Order: sequence, then C-alpha cells, then structure tokens
Amino acid sequence: MVGTFRVAACIKSGTKRNTWGAFAVSSEKLQSLLQYIRAEGRICPQQNKWHELWEMLPDKRRVSHGWDPPLPLILAEWNTTTGHQKMVRLKQHINYADQKGILDRIEKFLKDLKRDEWHTQE
Repeated sequence: MVGTFRVAACIKSGTKRNTWGAFAVSSEKLQSLLQYIRAEGRICPQQNKWHELWEMLPDKRRVSHGWDPPLPLILAEWNTTTGHQKMVRLKQHINYADQKGILDRIEKFLKDLKRDEWHTQE
C-alpha cells in the first residue's frame, strides 16, 4: 500500500520517476549490455581483464569451497571450459554488479575494452 501511494504521489506531482523506476532502467541497461557483449562474437574478456572486472565487484566473500560471486573462469579453468560456460559466468558477474549498484562502472569497463582484450568465438 505504501508503494502504491508513492507511485500515485509521483504521478500526481508530475514526477516521472517512480519507486520501481530504478529497477526498470537497470533491467534495460542490463539487457543492453548483454546484447553488446554477444555482438561481434564476444564471449568474455581475456583472462587478465576478466580478473580486473572480478576485482571491481564489491562484497566478495568465501562460501563453502568457492566464492560469491564465483571466480572468473581463468587460469586452469580457461582451457577446460566452453565458450558457453564462460558467457554464463560473465553474465553472473554482470548480474551481481547490477544487484550491487555498480552496473554503470562495469558497463564502462567492458565497453572500453579493445577488440583484442575480448575472447571471441573462433
């Protein structure tokens, strides 16, 4: 009921942003970034850049035998995982960044990568 009141108040006052607006924009931004990554055969950043991206993610923590968010598929994992597995892991990192409110920073980092800093479909 409180959320409905806030939305109604925003509509009545002419404010274009509502309580859920941030989620809608974020979702659109998230989808746009994922589309950008899939374009031109991109799979994931090259190993050193992917590690850089992972280091940018806040609130990393050990869970059981792994990490949250999970580690990038680099080093020993690089040659034993498929392109699809790498894309799924990168998407997990991007979703995590979105949940933590740093999607803009991650988007800039990824879009600033040069073509040779991406692992692409062969």
